Order: sequence, then structure tokens, then C-alpha cells
Amino acid sequence: MKLNVIGLCLLFATFIGISMSHDSTTFENEDTGEDRPLKGGETLLMLNVSMILSSLLDDYDQGLRPNYGDKKVVVNISMYIYSMGDVSETAMEYTIDLYFRQQWSDPRLSFDDNIKIEDLALTNEMVRKLWVPDTYFINERRSNYHTVLSENSLIRIKPNGNLLYSTRLTITPSCQMDLKYFPMDMQHCMLWMESYAYSDRDIEYNWVDQDGITMDQNISLPQFSLLGFNHRAHKATYYVGNYSQLVADFYLGRSISYYVIQVYVPASMIVLLSWVSFWINRAATPARVALGITTVLTLTTLMASVNSSLPKLSYVKAIDYYLVMCYLFVFAALIEFALVSYTGSLADQKKRNNPSFTKIVQSASCDDDNDIGNEKDRALRIINSNDVKINAGNDWGNDNKYLPSQEESGVWNYLTTFMDTTIDADRVDRVSRVLFPFMFMCFQILYWVYYMTVTNVDVQALVR
Repeated sequence: MKLNVIGLCLLFATFIGISMSHDSTTFENEDTGEDRPLKGGETLLMLNVSMILSSLLDDYDQGLRPNYGDKKVVVNISMYIYSMGDVSETAMEYTIDLYFRQQWSDPRLSFDDNIKIEDLALTNEMVRKLWVPDTYFINERRSNYHTVLSENSLIRIKPNGNLLYSTRLTITPSCQMDLKYFPMDMQHCMLWMESYAYSDRDIEYNWVDQDGITMDQNISLPQFSLLGFNHRAHKATYYVGNYSQLVADFYLGRSISYYVIQVYVPASMIVLLSWVSFWINRAATPARVALGITTVLTLTTLMASVNSSLPKLSYVKAIDYYLVMCYLFVFAALIEFALVSYTGSLADQKKRNNPSFTKIVQSASCDDDNDIGNEKDRALRIINSNDVKINAGNDWGNDNKYLPSQEESGVWNYLTTFMDTTIDADRVDRVSRVLFPFMFMCFQILYWVYYMTVTNVDVQALVR
């Protein structure tokens, strides 16, 4: 009997020990905060976070800013630009892709951090339930949120009530470009931002120290190079009050290589081609006229194609000066032929009216009919070498048709007499072969030296 009582006591003691050991393990697990699975797949941490969010949103009014009626909200801005392009001179705009981040403090969202978490990382669904700054871009023309596969935005809440709101945007702002030095210009494009509803009494915008703007090192633009960027704060005064603004500055330098290959070199070659007419005999009128008109029309087409991709401006661009001067050189080559042709015609007419010319022709007519053509050709060579050519269909002997009449002005008579007695057609061609290239070379030197000097800007001084 006594042994049975002792056995029952030992069995009861063993059961009590096992039960106490299980309770001790349970309390230990709770003290260490291990994430134990609960009903429905939830964990203890998830349950605690859900309870925190529910408590934070109780009586939370998203229509009121933090510290309403008290101190202003300080919003710190930073952005990471990972793509930049589509700089349009015609529309005067550019496009950037960026991660736009805003940081501020909302004491209403502070919570107890006993659960040992650094912050609450939430999606855009939570953003719609909280107050966020109504920041907008002043010079924005188009923008869009990225929503594939879901809306690209997040919000993080720290235990002390500090918030980080980040979203991915594509923005196309306007950029007032100065194309006076195009295509050797440098453009200063800006991105302005401020609050729409809150003045500086409610919201103050600041950049995040020196890291307000960061850019991907691999950004490249088709016709531009990113020279530098800067950020600054600004105050704007409107009818409804003063507003805090932030400005991002981007400095873009145009790459001239494209325009050298597509515009400057072809225009120069067209000018050089127009000088070929100086070596063509002035008697070859169709060849010289066709060459002159072709070069003029080709350069006109080139000028039209260049300006078709640019806005209609009220001032002259650097490339316009170059194309206009090339056009003048080509047109001057065509005018030179007109001058040579006219003065040569006057000289030919004068030689035909010379008595010695008549005497030679009459003596040639006394020969046999078979030798008449040869004698006339011989007479022409004697008088004019290779410059005078008789055409059976011309009327050079008709003074009333080709020479100025008595009723014409004295100025015209003076010019005609001057060209008849002073200007030598062949000498004009010889001088043009040297004068035109020399003047074009001088223009090239002056053009490039001037514009390379005025467009040499120290960008580092601007981005400090």
C-alpha cells in the first residue's frame, strides 16, 4: 500500500515538471519576440503591425497638415534622375525620368517601437489614407506616373513619425532656349516645384543637403552632353501669398559634330563647286548658267531643311549667318558670270564695228565660194583670237537692239561706257579665281574664331 502511494506521487511530480517546462519555453519565446505562426497564416509581427496601423488611422484627418495652426511643415526634397532625353528645340522642352522623394514629419503617425522594427514600408494604397504634400512642377507640360505592373510609389513611416514618400515619374518640362549661338549653344533648363495650396506659412521646401540631385553616370543624349547640374531654393510672391520653391538647374551643351557633317561641310562644298564656272570658257553659256543656278537652288534647299527643324525665331542664329554668307558667295559667282558675259558681248560688238574687221570680211568674200567660210573664220581669229564667234542667227550689227538708246539715263550710259572701256571679261574670271577663295577663307576664320570665343563658358562657375 505504501509503495503504491509513493508511485502515484512520483508520477504527479513528473507531470508537473513537464507542464512547467512547456510554460517556461512559451514565456521565453514571447520574451524573445520570435515570429510564431498564428491562425490564417498570420504572424505575431503582422498582427502587431496591423494593430499599429489601425491605431494610427483612428481619428486621423488626411485633410489637415501636420501641426496645423502651429509650426510649418518642413519638406525635404531629393531626386534621382536615371534618364534624360528628347530635347526639342521646336517645342522648347525636354524629358526626364526620375525617382522623386519627399520627406517630412507627422507627429500623428508616431508609434511605440517595442516590436523592434526600423520603419513601416507601405505601398501606394496607404498613401491615399495619409496627408502628403501637394507638390507640383510649375513648368511641367506633361507628366505621368508609372503603373506597370502596379503604381510605382512607396511610403515609409518611422516610429518617430518621419515619413519618406517616393514615386517614379516621367516629366516633360518647358525649357526657354536661347538659340542665338545655335548650333554652338549651351542651354540652361530648369525644373521648378512648389506647393499649390500651402504658402510658406504652412510648408517650407528644402533640398536634402548636398545630395538633393543625383544622376546616373550613364546618361547620354543624342545631340547634347550634360555639362552639369545644380539646385537652389527660391521664394515666389503671388496674389495669394508667398510660396516656397525649389529649382533644379541643368546645363546642356550641344554637340556640333552632327551639324558640321550635315550642314557646314555640304554648304562649303557647294560654294567651292560654284567656283568651277571661273575656269569654264565664257562662251559656254549653258554650262555656266546651269552650274550657277544648280548651286543656288541646292543651297536654298539646304537652308530650308535646316530651319524646318527649328522654331520660327525673331533673331538670327549663328548657323543662319553661315548659310547666308555661303548663299551670297554662290549668288555672287552667278552674278560674276553675268558681268563677264555682258562685258564680253560689248567687246565683241565693238570689234565687229571695227573698220578693220569689215575690210577683212570684204576681202574674204572675193575668194571662191568654197573658201568663204574658212576666210571668215581666219578673220575672226585674227581679230579676237578665240573670243569672237560668228553666229548666223545673231543680230550684233543691230545697234538699236543691243546698245543703249539715246533716251536711256546717263547713269546707264556711264556704266556701259565704263564696262566697255575698263572691264576685261577674261581678266574678271582670272581675278575671281583668286579673290573668291581668299574672301571665303577670311570669312571662315572670322566666323569660327568669333563663335568659339563667345561660346566658351566656364560651366563649373555656374553649377557651384
